[in-house]
Amino acid sequence: MTTDGPFHFTDDRPAGDDSTLVVRIPANINRKRKMLALYSGQLRFPAYFGWNWDAFEECLRDLSWLDGVRQVIVVHRDLPFAESPEQQEIYLSILRDRFGIDQGPRVTVTFPRSAQAMVVRTLEHYDAQS
Repeated sequence: MTTDGPFHFTDDRPAGDDSTLVVRIPANINRKRKMLALYSGQLRFPAYFGWNWDAFEECLRDLSWLDGVRQVIVVHRDLPFAESPEQQEIYLSILRDRFGIDQGPRVTVTFPRSAQAMVVRTLEHYDAQS
């Protein structure tokens, strides 16, 4: 496994215990609504979730409703939003910004090793535009 900032790049399946919640993101996700639905369902977002990137970021930063969960591991099968670089940049920046927040469960984000170079390039591009 290799690490680049908040992300881990591995082809292994993550291990956890009873206090770990694993969020699985399947391959070929290219629609924001589909991605938000995956997170909303697996992380049990509150009913007030607003179905946009700002609301996603707010819920991901909180996670206080996940009683007994000390760690969340987000496992990607590939790099989402391959057909939409702008959505990909926003998504990755939200995940990166969640890293290091001491509130709530620790969040670990994994991608396949094959996605590492693209993740780094995408975030470098996003940062240069910001």
